[in-house]
Amino acid sequence: MTSAHPGLAGPILTDPDHGHGYNPMKPPAPTLPRLLNPSGAVLAEWNIGPEDPPTAGRPSAGCSGDSSAWSVGNQITARVHFPASHIGFQGHFPGYPILPGFLQIQTILDVIRLAEPAAQITGVISARFIRPIKPEMSLRIIIIRQAVDAALCRLELNNAPISQCELQLSCGDPSSAQDAHTS
Repeated sequence: MTSAHPGLAGPILTDPDHGHGYNPMKPPAPTLPRLLNPSGAVLAEWNIGPEDPPTAGRPSAGCSGDSSAWSVGNQITARVHFPASHIGFQGHFPGYPILPGFLQIQTILDVIRLAEPAAQITGVISARFIRPIKPEMSLRIIIIRQAVDAALCRLELNNAPISQCELQLSCGDPSSAQDAHTS
């Protein structure tokens, strides 16, 4: 069975870790894998935990100023998959599809929003795209909260960096962040 959705049409995908099929066009179920929006990457797993090794002397407040799960010094790790049907590969580039850099950063933001739904990127302090992301790649994302408004981010394949960036973040009202994606 295939679904008809612009840019994401394709067959039922199989989760390689669990061997069951799933349709990335259905609304995300509470279980993984699930489709990240708006980046379109398929999230296979994610976790929030302390940075390894922890950075001493940093405040523990999260985006909202409370002691949220993703506080300063903690990290988010996730595993994402970019299927060949991903819209980002269409036309970028014909005959040699690679994922555009802005979609890599959008995927990082989508993962951050699992922990901080109101988070927004207010600036890209630095970005380095080391190797291209090709169709069917599954990558690990590591996001370390350096300050309430800053994060270091890395996409890896087999523990080797694919891209890395430092982002400046802000924490707006979650409803306004959602409105920005629907307008």
